[in-house]
Amino acid sequence: EILIGNGSACSSKTSGNRTLKEMGVSEKDIINSVRVSFSAYNTEKEVFIAAAQMAECFISLHKKLN
Repeated sequence: EILIGNGSACSSKTSGNRTLKEMGVSEKDIINSVRVSFSAYNTEKEVFIAAAQMAECFISLHKKLN
């Protein structure tokens, strides 16, 4: 199971991502960003599986939008 969010866990009551704004990231890129969190209990294999699955999703979405 992969859990993905579009902001920090502590920013649920505010809009945007303050950290990305402070880093100079554009509003467009902030809106299109995702946050992926792992715990100390995730294995390296799980991280690679999650990355591969996310890449498949992004490629599929990109194809649908273009």
